[in-house]
Amino acid sequence: KQWYQRRVRVAGCSSEHPPRVFLSYCWSNSKSSYEAGQLRSYVGHDYSDPRKIKADIEERIGEKVWLDIEQLNSVEDSGMFGQIADGLKDSSIVLMCVSKEYTNSQNCQMEANFALRSLHKTALVLEVGTGLPGDRNDWMRSSVGMVLPVGEEPYIFTAENPDKYTENIERICGRLRETVLSEPIEAKTPASSEDEPNEDKNSLRASVPMVGDAVVAHYAAWQFFPAKVASFDKGSMKYTVDWDDPDPSCRVQPYHLVAVNITATDDLIGIGSSILFKQGVYRFGDSTGDVWNLGEITDIVEEDGVKYYSGKHSKTAADGLAVATWPSYRPTFERARSHDLRLFPNAIEMLQAYRNL
Repeated sequence: KQWYQRRVRVAGCSSEHPPRVFLSYCWSNSKSSYEAGQLRSYVGHDYSDPRKIKADIEERIGEKVWLDIEQLNSVEDSGMFGQIADGLKDSSIVLMCVSKEYTNSQNCQMEANFALRSLHKTALVLEVGTGLPGDRNDWMRSSVGMVLPVGEEPYIFTAENPDKYTENIERICGRLRETVLSEPIEAKTPASSEDEPNEDKNSLRASVPMVGDAVVAHYAAWQFFPAKVASFDKGSMKYTVDWDDPDPSCRVQPYHLVAVNITATDDLIGIGSSILFKQGVYRFGDSTGDVWNLGEITDIVEEDGVKYYSGKHSKTAADGLAVATWPSYRPTFERARSHDLRLFPNAIEMLQAYRNL
């Protein structure tokens, strides 16, 4: 993927310090990505392209803005997520180009949640994509939308209007000049392994499986069972687990298919969240227990202060889903409570947790 290998120097922009402004966006909203042959299709137009927005902001403020295709030099997950984490930690503010496509992207969700929940970064929200009411409702009810700054309307880039576009760019640049750009550039070294994100009740650290933790892990055919973490390989980002039953097979699993076996936190679950839910019962020798399944949240209702979650299987029989042939199988689940769900780790947070080990 050649576009990850090039680094671009912007005329008049200093590159002697890490970028203070970080652009977070979904490639699916970038016409430039499409024209570069990096996508088969995109959602948006000339005046909602995050890469164009970034270039025009850079031209006005005279500083580099962090952009993935210019900063990343690895396409491997372990290297890429580590570099994103460093870019976020070095930055002072995040320009978050939010859309339905953004919150549907697992990578964008991880990036946004790490920035806002773990690092507590200041963010300016830019709405891109279609701007349709249904799409806005979806991203606002996602796990990202739930933690975006409140009391402030997003900068709307969904209208194909050059005058409105220029007005928004000027407003954003004015905001940057009044805040982060008004401070002197500190002579600091880039983020290192010593820089740890804040850990509090909103942090994602509790969702990271550590060695010895009880987890629910993928086994085979999209079946998930209780286990304990035996080890983690940072290079491959894979866990080795010991099953609660005596089965010795399928012990090595990728990070995104291993979840800490604790009650999910309501404020981390939104529309589109990838979760595990119970459906079916297994038996192995003398052992028996619940089968956990990979799912997606499609609706959330709150009654008397209690949230109820509904959703659907993320996999089907065509994907090799074993439970699809079981009598207990249903394609959806309804009114689950948070204690009935499990959440997967944030890859960026996970690498920070294991970085110094």
